Amino acid sequence: MAKLTKRKHLHNVSFLEFFLIWADIKGWEVPDVHVEIVNWLEHRQGRNAVLQVWRGCGKSTLVGLYIAWKLLVKPEWRFLVLSADDVTAWKMSADAQHIIDMHPLCQGMKGERVWQSSMWSVSGNPDPRNASVMSKGIMGNITSSRADEVLFDDVEVPKNVGSEEMRRQLRMRIDETTHILVPGGQKLFIGTPHHFVSIYPEQISKGANALTIPLFDDDNRNAWPERFTPDEVAYRRKECVTEGTWLSQYMLRPVPTSDVRLDPTLIKTFPNEPVIRQANGDLSMWLDVEGETRQIIGASCYWDVSLGKIKSDDSVLALILTDTHGRLYWTLAEALEGNVDKQCNRIAQLVKEHAIPGVIVETNGPGGFVPAILKKHLSTVRCGVTQQFVTSKKSTRILDAFEPALSGGFLYVHDSVMSMSPLGQQMREFSPESRHNKDDYLDAGAGAIHATPIRVGHIDRRPVEWSEWRPYGNDNEVSFELGW
Repeated sequence: MAKLTKRKHLHNVSFLEFFLIWADIKGWEVPDVHVEIVNWLEHRQGRNAVLQVWRGCGKSTLVGLYIAWKLLVKPEWRFLVLSADDVTAWKMSADAQHIIDMHPLCQGMKGERVWQSSMWSVSGNPDPRNASVMSKGIMGNITSSRADEVLFDDVEVPKNVGSEEMRRQLRMRIDETTHILVPGGQKLFIGTPHHFVSIYPEQISKGANALTIPLFDDDNRNAWPERFTPDEVAYRRKECVTEGTWLSQYMLRPVPTSDVRLDPTLIKTFPNEPVIRQANGDLSMWLDVEGETRQIIGASCYWDVSLGKIKSDDSVLALILTDTHGRLYWTLAEALEGNVDKQCNRIAQLVKEHAIPGVIVETNGPGGFVPAILKKHLSTVRCGVTQQFVTSKKSTRILDAFEPALSGGFLYVHDSVMSMSPLGQQMREFSPESRHNKDDYLDAGAGAIHATPIRVGHIDRRPVEWSEWRPYGNDNEVSFELGW
């Protein structure tokens, strides 16, 4: 535990000293993890920073203290506090107000202007237009604001990352804060990941200074064993609805917090391309997978048509091959761009490159007039065009295609499809109950899987060799029925 050091001049007081005085007033036993966070908040380098600490550690309390301390040593500083909604942002603001009201080093800091939860100033703020602290929800209007530091306090929550469009909107609002910062201004992100594609690792990858403290480190050491006892840990872990909730909120791993219905880790991948061979006047296709060469005997190519309108699904072409044992090899998944004519031209190129014998066109919606255009582009290529109108529910169709293939272990996906398409992400996020699924690659793949005929493999027509259990097993008894 840390101990209080000698007080300094108010404008030179360290954040640790400020914090320890408050902890003494509150009667807190200060854990080492709090000292680590406090020191990092004061001495962090760079303009952007990310603080990730497990749920229940008290990070928001420490940030409220950080606001009060910063205004003590630098009263001209202006904060913009953004949270997932207004109420959450106001809580942080009210906490900082309470600390300034009660902390012995903050006496006389309260400004003459009325203190509101959404906006207030301390004495010494020279800016009549912008408050010392302004608090808003992340989706609120901040256009005319100016700030020296933006605090993103738990702006990423389940309700605003449930779809790709929600995540895009969240990132747009985060980007907007760049334009209200004064030159040299700072951003501080505080929170825990609530999605596999979380804002926190994104910021770190861009160079943000980061402090990440999970409840247990890589050596399984508890960061606050006095408060988070084995019984408390066991209770919280049991109460987590999914393992993903525990991993994201306590171990700070950006994984889905809901159950993953389509687990991409069950997919088998392969790096090789199929090869066409000619022998004795016949053509055959072969694929090297898992150390053996397998003959490909079928192909299913499915086009889920889209015209590329804003907020619409991608127009995806999926190609799945099958071998003699019914195993599936997803070798191509491409999002087609441009108008229908340009998309059909691209498909004609892919047909030639991959020797595709036929394309199934989903004629729902905009796909109704597409087959005729595609046939024109394929007039010089030996490739058939089949129309398919889908009447079943999309989520049911996707589950019926992928769940048996994943559980049976017979779905293989090319490395390029996994690395260059959002297939893995769409699988993790897929929910049969959600209307906001981004599932265009899944839909195209499901169409190709459903169009693949079921194979039963080779039939062994040799006589069954029974084990001989009788004495003199080498003797054979034969009965004849004479025909005369």
